[in-house]
Amino acid sequence: MIVPFALVGAVKPLRVSREQVRSFLCATYAVLGFHNLYPDRTIKVFVRDLDRANTGRQGTYSPSRRVIQVDKNLSPEAMLTTCLHEAIHSVVEFGEGTDEKCTSTLVAKLKPDVAKLAQMLLDNTYQRAAYIAHTKLAYRAKNGDFYDSRQHRAVGVRPKYLNKRKRRSA
Repeated sequence: MIVPFALVGAVKPLRVSREQVRSFLCATYAVLGFHNLYPDRTIKVFVRDLDRANTGRQGTYSPSRRVIQVDKNLSPEAMLTTCLHEAIHSVVEFGEGTDEKCTSTLVAKLKPDVAKLAQMLLDNTYQRAAYIAHTKLAYRAKNGDFYDSRQHRAVGVRPKYLNKRKRRSA
């Protein structure tokens, strides 16, 4: 899957890191994409001072511009909620007069799963970045090319949603 969003702009969130915002968005689009809800083009995400005192909004989504804006002053919890809410707007439109109700209900249902996945993405961000940086195309194996046997190390994956007869034979 191509990354469906780009976090752009110079303004940084005040109470969360840019990495945390990226993890919220990646987790959100991963969960939505798992259920075949994808934006048709890349969404630009801006962190801005939305002047909530006047607008009352923590975030906005503009379908014509394909832009999500989130307020830079949000707490971590509010930032997750807002990223999830606006990302849902970017992939599905519910009926007239039901859009916000359906979106906010879906946020309430998906938020625990998105939070867990986002935390997993956030954990060890820079360690994974180092792994990726050290295995760029310029890397040459000292002992020739070979498969690293550690790739087959078990991590505890178990089948789910298989019927019992198939599970016994697996």
